[in-house]
Amino acid sequence: MNDFGLFKALKQTIQSDDRLSLLVKGIYTHKPQDVSYPYIIYEIQETKTDAFMVQAMMRFNLKFISRYTGAKEVYSFLDASQKILEQQDLALKPSNLMRTGHARLRLIKHDIILFKDGMTREGNSRYQARIRFTIGEL
Repeated sequence: MNDFGLFKALKQTIQSDDRLSLLVKGIYTHKPQDVSYPYIIYEIQETKTDAFMVQAMMRFNLKFISRYTGAKEVYSFLDASQKILEQQDLALKPSNLMRTGHARLRLIKHDIILFKDGMTREGNSRYQARIRFTIGEL
């Protein structure tokens, strides 16, 4: 599923923010082997575009996976990421399109899951992105 360059823009935003970069070891589209905690998994849930590729809507999850440090670390990330990401106008450079775009994010829901091992927690943030592409030739 095409994310119009959103993963790259999110990764850059998280890594360039002093507070978020201290909370996270990495951001991935799938869990790599031997990854250090805490990390983020980015998952696209839904993508819709208009007929002329002028705008798009995406729903995606950011899953913050933490171990041993308790719920405080998860809540810190969820709160900080919402404040930072909802204020951003993310510049997008889709790899398969000649158009560029901008995305604005809105949090839909947060939830936290404690895994069966009793040590690992997942803070799941569901976001909606509204994307506007530049008008120009394709």
